Amino acid sequence: VWTSNTPGQPERMQELARAARVLRQHGWELVGVCLDADDKQLKQASEAGLLTWPQLFVPHAPDSATPHPLAGAFGIAPSPFFLLVDEQGK
Repeated sequence: VWTSNTPGQPERMQELARAARVLRQHGWELVGVCLDADDKQLKQASEAGLLTWPQLFVPHAPDSATPHPLAGAFGIAPSPFFLLVDEQGK
């Protein structure tokens, strides 16, 4: 889970790209969940080659009183946030 305004984001994306390569070798897949209100930064990061793993994005109104739908569904508040889920969703 990430947002484009998180400090150090480009460096973190490079670290995650390395982690994604290692995880794939062991049968895991890293999936990003972008909590930005629009996909502008997500597209820029993808086009720059910073995101080498699948990304989930749901546009939403940037109203701080309403949590992002993906964050609400997974009970996530802070960003960045990391969660391991197995093939059964556990």
